[in-house]
Amino acid sequence: MPSTEFPLVSVVMPAYNARPYIEQAIRSILDQDYPCIEVLVVDDGSRDGTPEAVEAIFGDQVRVLRQKNGGPAAARNLGIRNARGSLLAFLDADDLWLPGKLAAQVRHLQAHPDVGLVYGKFVRWEGAADGSFAPPPPPVGDAPGLVAEHSGWIYRELLFDNIVHIITALVRKPVLESVGGLDERLRTGEDYDLWLRVSRQTRADKLNQTLAYYRV
Repeated sequence: MPSTEFPLVSVVMPAYNARPYIEQAIRSILDQDYPCIEVLVVDDGSRDGTPEAVEAIFGDQVRVLRQKNGGPAAARNLGIRNARGSLLAFLDADDLWLPGKLAAQVRHLQAHPDVGLVYGKFVRWEGAADGSFAPPPPPVGDAPGLVAEHSGWIYRELLFDNIVHIITALVRKPVLESVGGLDERLRTGEDYDLWLRVSRQTRADKLNQTLAYYRV
């Protein structure tokens, strides 16, 4: 049960024709060493049986929401509106979280109530020429603490580059609500636009820790 020590984290996963990879992505969430997780898969009009496969494999461990194809911003917003948790995280249906991601981030937010967003590093996971994927490479260069130049009031840094990868982010729900969620008019760059607006409202800290694998 959620508590002051373990607030509920709602994980929003937009999915469009993601059947080949989505089971592995969801398992990387459910295998986290954090006890209070809600997983919301938002099917964005898939035609390959993605939502049915998720329901068959995971049952009531995952909430499946459905919408007509509207793009990732609309899918994430639907998940945000239906989320029960006070903290929100995002994972795309073909990517993976590393063990310990959520626990480290929740601890950081609890220790720093003035921080509304905590994120981290990720590793690009390249596919082979035939479309297959070997096991992802191990992360390197992780160390305790923060990446100082990408922590604090990061709006200026964001103007030069989108330094927040959405699959590594954990954000307080009131912060997302204060900026109105993602702009559904944007089919690409919607996360960049979101973090620019969020960074004007709150401090953001980057853990010097690899939190996710981004499947290329």
